Amino acid sequence: MNPFCTSVNPAQFTQLGQSGDIAGGGGILGALTKGNSGKETSAEFDAQMRASRKISLKVMTLSNSKQKVNDALGNPVEIGVAVMWRVVDTAKAVFDVDNYKEYLSLQADTAVRSVAKVYPYDIAPNVDTTGDGEADDGSLRGSTELVAKRIKDEIQAKVEAAGLEIIDARITHLAYSPEIAAVMLQRQQARAVVDARWSPSTKSARPPWSRTCSSSCAPARTPSRSSTPDPCIEKVGKAWRKRNRSLCG
Repeated sequence: MNPFCTSVNPAQFTQLGQSGDIAGGGGILGALTKGNSGKETSAEFDAQMRASRKISLKVMTLSNSKQKVNDALGNPVEIGVAVMWRVVDTAKAVFDVDNYKEYLSLQADTAVRSVAKVYPYDIAPNVDTTGDGEADDGSLRGSTELVAKRIKDEIQAKVEAAGLEIIDARITHLAYSPEIAAVMLQRQQARAVVDARWSPSTKSARPPWSRTCSSSCAPARTPSRSSTPDPCIEKVGKAWRKRNRSLCG
């Protein structure tokens, strides 16, 4: 090891909503802009440089801000993920990428966008989400575990070169974009009402909107002329016609 070389952690002061980030006026720039005497500033600068050599190997959480993507049907969807990660190779994290935290954040955004465009928000017909050429029931809302696993695997494949390990990835936010949220909510409510009314036990019943006046006002079946009139049938026919006249005006 060269004794004249100094190691520096390029991501020491990067704040991207990580669990290991500390907000405040610290850092090398903060030490240089406090307006203290040159001696105090130099001491703080040296302290920051000594601290910047350390790379934490603890498990940390990246919570990127929610982003707007398009699902498989082209509908705008807002989605956010939380990624649990840690550094497993400090040499790769420092020398192979410029800033491993920013690199991880960028790869997480691209992985979310790449996976979300494969799935519809809700179950839709004739949509293939597995790539086998056959339609399935996959969706962002109904297959969250599978979607999160695919996001985790894709991020891991991208950050392997940076010496990072992705432990887990979870969806923290999933909703339609505000511009279509109200319309999609009404559509879901209407579909729920129809599904509840047309359950398998009542599928044979006629829908209420098909009961028009012409169908309800149809005349009663009259006996043929060759048969002998039945007083009971005539009585029922008169009552039926009277009811129809009262209903139809």
